[in-house]
Amino acid sequence: MRRVVKAAWTATNSPRVGVLLARMIVWRLALPALRCAVPLPTVVRLISPRPQPRARSPETELLVIDLAQRVFGAPRSADRRCLDRSLLVYRFLSRANANPRLVLGLGRCDGQTIGHAWVTVDGSPVHDSVEMLAKFKPFTTFGGQRQDR
Repeated sequence: MRRVVKAAWTATNSPRVGVLLARMIVWRLALPALRCAVPLPTVVRLISPRPQPRARSPETELLVIDLAQRVFGAPRSADRRCLDRSLLVYRFLSRANANPRLVLGLGRCDGQTIGHAWVTVDGSPVHDSVEMLAKFKPFTTFGGQRQDR
């Protein structure tokens, strides 16, 4: 919670950033309940905004990634919040016309099968390192259908 307060305090310098942060916090709080209520493909469909006729904004993309890290904290290898973080980032990068992909993968760690979720834009992960993701084999992806880039 301290991270969220600090992020909110930082965002007061810009109304645009403050509004974006407030919207992200609302979605961050709603996503766990939404994931419990409906299947994941339905969640992805519900959080995916309708395409907007605006240009892609690299500045907005970087802002979304930065604010998501402030809201969730830096990703860790055994982070159970990876799906919620990835859903949040996927939603807001989609709104920024970044054409993100939400990737779900499985890997082995200490003899156990573990899952992980991450987001890529232009084929590069937005939060996780390529080295960390090498442990996981993707089994499904969402998004990335737009071909107009």
